[in-house]
Amino acid sequence: MSVSSTAAEVEVSSAKSAMMEVASQDAPTLEISIGSSVPSVKVGQENVAVAKFDLENNDPEKEIVIYGMTFEQRGTADTEDALNTFSLLVDGNQVASSAKSFGDYVTFSLNSPFALQDGDSVQLELRANVIGEQAKNLSFQVTDKLDIEAGSEFGFGARIIGE
Repeated sequence: MSVSSTAAEVEVSSAKSAMMEVASQDAPTLEISIGSSVPSVKVGQENVAVAKFDLENNDPEKEIVIYGMTFEQRGTADTEDALNTFSLLVDGNQVASSAKSFGDYVTFSLNSPFALQDGDSVQLELRANVIGEQAKNLSFQVTDKLDIEAGSEFGFGARIIGE
């Protein structure tokens, strides 16, 4: 649009853009399930698998990024007396080597989040040093949907489902 005038002031009436609708966007779905079994562990073992889980991105179109996870130990062992030096592996590759543990909770905040592409799945493995609590059992769970900090490319969280 060009406007020319010899007047000192030019007035233009308001202009509008074309109207459009903002459509909703479904959150991608991340499914967590119990992974393969973990053999019994013995006091004194180091960097041994204490839990395994499978994560699957059930969305055929959206990537999901995992930023952190919290696991709760619900076995008869006292977590702080049984385990220390936690690490988290994804498909055999270590993604976190330090965790915050408080009571029966072990939390990983990932410095380098990992992405699950559309339709992909990975195996998570929680490892630790076994320091005590002989003859007790360990059972780790993701007990709440908020225990997995995950997001999508659109800046909102993923919907978590699982066993």
